[in-house]
Amino acid sequence: MRQQAVKRWISFAVPILLAASFAFYISARVRKLKVAYQSAATGTAMSDITTQLGTPWRDTACGVVFGGTEPQGCDRELLYAHPFPSIIPTYWAFQYDHNGKLIDKYEYVLP
Repeated sequence: MRQQAVKRWISFAVPILLAASFAFYISARVRKLKVAYQSAATGTAMSDITTQLGTPWRDTACGVVFGGTEPQGCDRELLYAHPFPSIIPTYWAFQYDHNGKLIDKYEYVLP
């Protein structure tokens, strides 16, 4: 009888712990993206951002993914997506010159 109670408790607790861990990860990742975006100043090295945030969702020429006007001298754009972009379509973009220095940034939220 006691063994069944333990099994029942485990079958209840494990999914809840996994869901809570996953929710914590998503929350921490979004917070990290927002903080890095807000603190990135003009002239910040590309390596500083990639060290903080890891591999970007997209690494392209400026204006390729979302279009729009690109800043003069923009050579490369790193895009970081929300962990669930199909549900919460939010992206943080960092635009760099040919020296790998930040010249502009924007947050893109699909309607």
